[in-house]
Amino acid sequence: MATARDLAAAVSGARASAAMLAVLPALGIAMGLGLGAAPLQVLFRTSVGHGLLAAGTVLTAVGVLWMERLVSGAERPP
Repeated sequence: MATARDLAAAVSGARASAAMLAVLPALGIAMGLGLGAAPLQVLFRTSVGHGLLAAGTVLTAVGVLWMERLVSGAERPP
C-alpha cells in the first residue's frame, strides 16, 4: 500500500499540470472578456475564429489525452 501511495504522490504534479493545461483556454477567454477584447464574438462569428476554435479544441483534447496516458503509464507497477 505504501508503494501505491508513493506512486500516487509522485504523479500528482503531472496530474495537476494536466488539469491546469485543460483549464487555461477558458482562463484566456475570461481574461479577454475582462479586457473588453470580445473573444467569443471572434471565435463564434468569424471564419478565422471557427478555425482557431476547432484547432484549439483538438489540441487541448490531444494534450489532455496525452498527459493522461503518460500519467497512467507511470502509475502502472513495473
